[in-house]
Amino acid sequence: MEVAQVPEPILQRGQVLVHTEFSFVSPGTERAINELAGQSMIGKARARPDLLRRVVEKARREGLESAVRAVQSRLDVPSATGYSAAGRVAAIDPAVRGLRVGERVACAGVGYANHAEVNAVPQLLVARIPDGVTTADASSVALGAIAMQGVRTVAPQYAEIVVVIGLGMIGLLTVQLCRAAGAVVIGVDPISGRGDLATKLGAVGSSTPADAAALVDRITEGRACDAVLIAASTKTSQPVELAGTVARRKGRVVVVGAVGMTIPRDLYYKKELSLHLSTSYGPGRYDHAYEEEGVDYPYPYVRWTETRNMEAYLLALARKEVVVEPLIEQHVPIENAAGAYGRLLHSDPPSLGIVIEYGRGSGPGTEAQPRPETGVKTSVSPISKSATCVRTGIIGAGAFAQSVLLPRLASMDGVKMVAVASGKGVSALAASRRFRIPHLSNSAEELCDREDVDAVVIATRHEEHARLVQLALERGKHVFVEKPLCVTEEELSRISARARSRPELACQVGFNRRFAPLAEAMKSQWGKGGSISEILYRVAAGSVPDGHWTLSAHEGGRLIGEVCHFIDFCLWLVGETPTEVTTRSLGVGNNPGRRGFLVSLGFPSGARAQIPYIVDNARGIAKEACEVHGSGVSGALDDFKRLRVWGDGRTLTKRLWLRQDKGHRAELEHFARWCLGAKPTTISFEEAATSMSVTLRANAQLATS
Repeated sequence: MEVAQVPEPILQRGQVLVHTEFSFVSPGTERAINELAGQSMIGKARARPDLLRRVVEKARREGLESAVRAVQSRLDVPSATGYSAAGRVAAIDPAVRGLRVGERVACAGVGYANHAEVNAVPQLLVARIPDGVTTADASSVALGAIAMQGVRTVAPQYAEIVVVIGLGMIGLLTVQLCRAAGAVVIGVDPISGRGDLATKLGAVGSSTPADAAALVDRITEGRACDAVLIAASTKTSQPVELAGTVARRKGRVVVVGAVGMTIPRDLYYKKELSLHLSTSYGPGRYDHAYEEEGVDYPYPYVRWTETRNMEAYLLALARKEVVVEPLIEQHVPIENAAGAYGRLLHSDPPSLGIVIEYGRGSGPGTEAQPRPETGVKTSVSPISKSATCVRTGIIGAGAFAQSVLLPRLASMDGVKMVAVASGKGVSALAASRRFRIPHLSNSAEELCDREDVDAVVIATRHEEHARLVQLALERGKHVFVEKPLCVTEEELSRISARARSRPELACQVGFNRRFAPLAEAMKSQWGKGGSISEILYRVAAGSVPDGHWTLSAHEGGRLIGEVCHFIDFCLWLVGETPTEVTTRSLGVGNNPGRRGFLVSLGFPSGARAQIPYIVDNARGIAKEACEVHGSGVSGALDDFKRLRVWGDGRTLTKRLWLRQDKGHRAELEHFARWCLGAKPTTISFEEAATSMSVTLRANAQLATS
């Protein structure tokens, strides 16, 4: 744990910029995260077998070297902690409605409501703080919304008897919310002091787990309780077993905390118990469209979303039905937060509430504080312009940039990375430290204006590519942009006009597969007068979760975002622009994340290319397989690890061991040479623009199919 100075986050579409006054440490969740972070690699693998399986699959599919690089990249990137905070609105995106600059708000969400002076939070994860509620109390909003959703799931009726197992922060908030709903509440926790606190907050009684059955039997006069809400955190299934013991026939059990889920079937079966899991803050959680794009659920049909649960919790604070102050054990200034985390990890019994303070005041009448300085600048001497070195700025420092692009750029003699800008300050800090990049910022504009930057590498989300490419070209910078170049025809037209007006600038798109050594070896088989007649490029992409960002219309969807790679590869192999482009959907159903498609290309020479993009494939199959036929020669490229060529009665096999090479280093070397004055060879801007134009045509057909 450390407290670090990083660039403040950039305000994105549909977001609110909040100057944090207080943030609330979630003891159970954040203690578990820190304990996992402190474990060895073997310990992490044992704790997260799901992640271990993904690593093994990646090693099998892409090679051991690629898997090791990806793991190292993830472990080297720090994670911002926290998910519950409160402060004042500092700025609002024009798409946001109903909030004003200077208002007090509470905000929630992992990756958004961080323990940080400034947070950029999507609108539906922000709630206005009512009068009479202190900002410090409101900073517990995420924990309160979790407790609120648990209570809504258990749905206590007036005078029903509810047992709450686990009296940490969420459990004690749950006790108060159940009491406010008219339920008779019994608290259970192995820490006796927690039970005493629950009683002060409205529980009619409390006990340790060992005595819980006897207490419930006494209070209910042998009838058992109506419902059990489990707010404990343990790897064992003892809370689930205890819940089955104390619940009456046809009773209800709701699991809110992270507990073992080995269900005693005989007990639950004979009592015909209902078992439910409560999902975090409520409906909307883990839904990209809801949380990031601001697509709210209709009020008449989904009465309680995570936003409305947050608002209801804040209302309970205003009505004094829930109190937070007795649960807060520490108030810690942000400068001392690392020490507080150390105490959290080693305290026994575990801490309850910890509030981090940011020195901005807490009362309802407190004025908004001045905006903090943006960006973090280091006093490093500028690097002089050189005929043999490209001074490079990086825009976007996410997982792909840090695992694929930046390691290769850092190892190239002809490239010197001098600045990095990222929408999230933590990723910029990680890239700066890991690759010794001297300047970090949150502003692409500031980076493009630097005199010591000759070229810009863009690795942001897709919807930002077109704007950033035009910005860099306008500022006189060479540009390397990860695919896709853009997501609309209008953007392509504007970029093409700008690139043609600056022919002295390199403008390369990250169509790396044509740079792969095995791909070049395959294409060379038709280099002596032979011609290609048929290409089959099968992609087993797999499905993505509902609401995944790659499905968003703003990002272009999966065809524009990924299939542009394979279209470009086919155009490169044939050496022609297709005159026929058709697309049709594959699979059944209306869910775009669960449907693939087939892109067919017809070329003037008569050659054809078929690109089936499959999403309902089995796990473990090679992702990409390309067959090429023509002039009595056939080639098969398997996931850029093995090439087989048949012709003239012979078979040629080339293989890469322990790794997969999709051409990423070669494409960056090509870009560096282009920046230093060499003519583009493997790809030009016009070729990349043609590939994007074909991709956009294919996508337009998919939209109407």
